[in-house]
Amino acid sequence: MKRVPSWVGALALLLVIEGHSQTTGPPYSKTTVEQIIKMGKRIDGKRVEVRGTILAGNETDIFRDESTCKGLKVAGCTVWLKYQNCAVVRDPTPTKDCGEDLVRLYQQHGDSTQPSVLKISHVVVRGIASTFRKDVKYDKSVPQSARLGGFGHLGAYPAQITVEELAFPESR
Repeated sequence: MKRVPSWVGALALLLVIEGHSQTTGPPYSKTTVEQIIKMGKRIDGKRVEVRGTILAGNETDIFRDESTCKGLKVAGCTVWLKYQNCAVVRDPTPTKDCGEDLVRLYQQHGDSTQPSVLKISHVVVRGIASTFRKDVKYDKSVPQSARLGGFGHLGAYPAQITVEELAFPESR
């Protein structure tokens, strides 16, 4: 019988420990919605962590915190959320697909004043900030005033977070 080298056990333990980490990469920078909007291209593509409220519904997946965005030319102090390879943390069985978990957790933790809008407060969102649209290219024939620069429904949001992790509040 062949003996398994000790480094194999150490590697297996490391992989198990690493498997509990939801994402890999540089650490998330704690920030606010207002700071994401203010920093613009300087924060574009960076990993961020924000705490606040998710509002989701028909053509709505937005996030807001206690920021006021005072002095900024924005309609609301909110950012669009895009769920892609997202993991739910603080969950007994974390997955890389937020879909089913979001529905279950919205029902469990959500409190809504409008039946068509789901609201979850005290959520931690971790992901990649986008403040500059890379997926839209305009040629010179399109006037500056006709260019949509925002994210989400009708380009109405000045920034987007591509969500990698969601941490929902503990059961109340």
